[in-house]
Amino acid sequence: MYTLRLQAVVILTALVGVKGLQAESTKKPTFEADVLPILNAHCLQCHGGVHQNNGLDLRTLSALFRGGKSGPAVVAGQVEDSLLWKKISNDAMPKTDNKVSIANKAIIKAWIAAGAKGIERKIDTKVTRTAMKPADVARIIDREIAVKLATAKVTASPRADDAEFLRRVALDITGKPPTATAAIAFLADTAPNKREKLVTALLESDDYGRNFAERWINLFALTTVSERPPSTDPFIDWMAKRLNTGRSWADIIREVISADGPISETPQGLFFYYNADMNGKFEPKILAGNIGQALLGIQLQCAECHNHPFNDWKQTEFWSVAAFFGQVERMETVENNRTPGVQERHLKLRRGKPQPIPKSITISIPNDGEARNGGTKVPAGFIDGRRIEMDPAKNHRLPFAEWMTSKENRLFARAAVNRFWAHFFARGFVNPLNDFVRWCCNTGSFRLCVLNQ
Repeated sequence: MYTLRLQAVVILTALVGVKGLQAESTKKPTFEADVLPILNAHCLQCHGGVHQNNGLDLRTLSALFRGGKSGPAVVAGQVEDSLLWKKISNDAMPKTDNKVSIANKAIIKAWIAAGAKGIERKIDTKVTRTAMKPADVARIIDREIAVKLATAKVTASPRADDAEFLRRVALDITGKPPTATAAIAFLADTAPNKREKLVTALLESDDYGRNFAERWINLFALTTVSERPPSTDPFIDWMAKRLNTGRSWADIIREVISADGPISETPQGLFFYYNADMNGKFEPKILAGNIGQALLGIQLQCAECHNHPFNDWKQTEFWSVAAFFGQVERMETVENNRTPGVQERHLKLRRGKPQPIPKSITISIPNDGEARNGGTKVPAGFIDGRRIEMDPAKNHRLPFAEWMTSKENRLFARAAVNRFWAHFFARGFVNPLNDFVRWCCNTGSFRLCVLNQ
C-alpha cells in the first residue's frame, strides 16, 4: 500500500489549481445511486435486514429480481408488470404515512423502463497491474474531471497563483500557514518545478507527521465515553515519528491494533482506552464497532443485536470481529492503583498464579434481552466470512490486524483514501465517511478506485 506521504503527493498533484466545481453529467438512473436511497427511506424497514415481510428483500438488485412470495418485485423494462411499481404507484405501499413522493416515483419508473440496471463494473482479468507514479495517477484523475466538466459545459477554475498555492498546501500538509521567510523565498523562486519541491519539503518536515497524527488520533478519541480520558500526547508523538519516517498506514495500524504492554513502552495502546466503556473496561463490541467506522468505513455496529437492517452485514460477522478483542485487558500496574503498596503486592501474587488457557477463541452474544440469538457462541473470524485457526495463548488481535491491512481487504485502503480526500477537499468520494455499503458506488468511485490501488 502506498505510504501516507505518497498518497498526499498524489492527491495534491492531481488537484493543483482546481478549486472546486465538479459537475455531474446527465445519466440513466441506476439501482445503487438512484433507487436504493429511495428504498432505504421508505421500504427497507419491512423488506431489509431485520424484517423481510412476505419473503421480500429489497436491499440488492438480485433480490428485487428474485422477489418474494408474490413473485419478482421488478421486471426489467416492464413497468406495469413490476410489483414494486404497482405497490408504490397507488400508494398501497408503504402502509405508513411515509409514502413515496411523485418525484421519486418518477425515478423508479424511469429506472424500470430503462432496464432496471445497476452500476456496471467492468473487470478485465487479463490486465496486469503495474505500480504507477504519482504523476500518472494525477493524469488519470485530471482526465476524468476534464471529461465531466466538458460534458456539463462548465469551465474549470483557473490555476491557483503561487501565493494561494503556498498557503493552501502549507495548511493542508502541516496544519500551519507558511512563515514570512518561506513565503518570500517561494515567491522569488523561478524554478519550473518549485511547487513540486515545496510539497516534498513540507512532507519531509516534522510538522507533516504531527498534523496528520493529531487528525487521526483526534478521530480515534472522539469515541471515548470516559469522563477522564487519557492524554493523547504520547500517542500523537508515537504516530508522528512513524509518519515522518515514511512508514505505511498499514504498518502503523497493524502496530496499533496488536499493541501489547504498558503505555510507557507502547503508547499506541492508548487506542484501546479511547474505546473503553464508562468504567474503563475494554469492551470487544465497542472496539469492533469503532474500528469498523474509523478504519473500514462501515457501520458494522448496526449488526450488534441483529442483521444490519439496510446493508448486508450479518450479526455473526459483527461478533466474529468482536471475538478478536475478547483478550484485551487493562494492564495492572502500580501506577494504576490509588492505594500505595496494594497494587504492587497484588501484581506479584497474580504473576505467580497460572492463568487458564481457553481451548478456542469464541465470544458469546449477550443474553440480555436486547440482542437476538443471545447466548450463541461465535468463533473469531473476518467479515468476509472466513474463520481461522489461532493459538489461544498468543495475541488474538495480530491475525485480525494483518488481515485488515492486507491487500485482500479492500475496505481498509478504500476508507483511508476516502478520508484523505475529505481532508484535502472537505468532502469524500463517499459520504458520510464512515458509511460505505458493500455495493456502494457514486460518481467518484472511479477516482477512489484509482487511488485505492
